[in-house]
Amino acid sequence: IVELGLCMTCLGTVVALASENPFVSVNDVTWTELGLNENDSMPIGNGDLAANVWTEQNGDLVLLVAKADAWSELGKLDKLGRVRIHFAPNPFVGTSDFKQILHLEDSSIEIRSGANAVRVWIDANRTVIHVEAQLEHPATMQASLELWRTQTHPWDESSPDRGGLFGMGSHAIPLNFEADTVMPASASQVTWYHFNSSSVYPIVLEQEHLESVLHKYQDPLLHRCFGATLTGPGMVSSDDHTLKSEVPGRSLRLDFIGLTKTGASSPMLWKSDIDSLVEKVNAVPLGTAWAAHQQWWQEFWNRSWVHV
Repeated sequence: IVELGLCMTCLGTVVALASENPFVSVNDVTWTELGLNENDSMPIGNGDLAANVWTEQNGDLVLLVAKADAWSELGKLDKLGRVRIHFAPNPFVGTSDFKQILHLEDSSIEIRSGANAVRVWIDANRTVIHVEAQLEHPATMQASLELWRTQTHPWDESSPDRGGLFGMGSHAIPLNFEADTVMPASASQVTWYHFNSSSVYPIVLEQEHLESVLHKYQDPLLHRCFGATLTGPGMVSSDDHTLKSEVPGRSLRLDFIGLTKTGASSPMLWKSDIDSLVEKVNAVPLGTAWAAHQQWWQEFWNRSWVHV
């Protein structure tokens, strides 16, 4: 009984310590200088959305965003796009106390200098990236969408888009790399998508002499539509690629909301679904979402771990 009591006491201590993530936060990564490019990025994600996050010498914050189901017509896992966030005036340039911290305990990235802080986190429970800025002095925030799939072109044309598709070999494929589509901006949103109007799926099965099973399985690539919307409180569109804060402020926020829809007969069905998703995300107070996000990560780290 004594031994059992001691074991239970030890277990209780371990559980209590685990709830405080003592072996997680000690491994947080901290950088003390602005970055140069994507090689100076920190990764975060929720198993669906993921982002490489970095700063550049002018103080810009850049997010390169991926989604686990953003498969193109040629079976390539595409990035959703890149978002460049610019503050004016910038509170992080020319400072001596700059820090960029990857917080493992809650899967967030903090950028800080003095009383200025930006937090980037991907909600563990929703497909949304939140960028929150709390600044000492009022500033404007501008978010610019940067895409590279801007023109449709044939497979046989030399292009960086062919990178990673080594399994295709030198076979001629009668398909195009489709361009992304940027929709006309609304008053407070920037939206874009990629729609697979064709698919390499039947070509691959024919190459493998599996034509007989084509009718048994639905094409997983055809009419798949993926993309995202940029929005945020007090943010207005200045063109189809750009959102900016309507007035300078000390509390600023940008939301990146991603969605993939399979079997979409048209991109307009995807647009209807992402509009509904934006409403659902906005219906949850940010503080409530953050608390639930923290709880998810605490339970994740408490699930099991080995500290060496």
